[in-house]
Amino acid sequence: MGRRFIYRFLIAAIIIGFGFQSEMAAQSPENGKTDVFGLDPLLYNGCYYSYFPPPGTIGTPFMESSDFVKGTVKVRGVMFEGLNLNYDVYHQQLVLKYNDAIGAVSQIVISDAWLEGFSLGDMVFKVVQASDTSKKIFRVTGSGPYYILEYLSKSVALDNQVSSRNYRFSNLKIYRYLQTDAGMKPFSGNKSFLSLFTAEKQLLLRKYLRENRIRVRKCSEQELQRLVNYCNKH
Repeated sequence: MGRRFIYRFLIAAIIIGFGFQSEMAAQSPENGKTDVFGLDPLLYNGCYYSYFPPPGTIGTPFMESSDFVKGTVKVRGVMFEGLNLNYDVYHQQLVLKYNDAIGAVSQIVISDAWLEGFSLGDMVFKVVQASDTSKKIFRVTGSGPYYILEYLSKSVALDNQVSSRNYRFSNLKIYRYLQTDAGMKPFSGNKSFLSLFTAEKQLLLRKYLRENRIRVRKCSEQELQRLVNYCNKH
């Protein structure tokens, strides 16, 4: 009788345990797909993010600030939504912050082996296979036959102020490319931008740039978006 009771107790404990495990999986951090064994390894398979600048360093290695924002990640054709993300442009790494199985806050680098693209708020990024077989992350502006790719980066060096021993991250550096059917073509100013089009289209674009007082070297993302839309319509 005692053995039978113990046997039933063990069976009940196992059933309850599986139910609890399934419930934890369904409530796992963020909106990454999960199964009863925990976090989806397709997404949560990167190394821990462990970069800490020297004390007193001015600025941030991230694109804008150290604050994480909601975004999406596309890995091997699978889209994960509602994630807390930030883009370390100094190391060219996408960082994911989440709560692990025991509720502790963790930060990992999304593996670039399968990463195809991501978004941070309204900004869209894609991973492009470069000619030297390496992969690079680009911010995307526009869609259609023409769109613009921007490679973002930062550097770090000793602050140039007198007697300063602190390091400082540079302002965001932006390198722009026009994507067409013929591939990626770099440009830096109005002249180099216009040279990427046919003579007929150059006349229209030159007038548009002049009337809207646009200097592509310094224009905002909104102006850049309108410029790409104009390119695709004319």
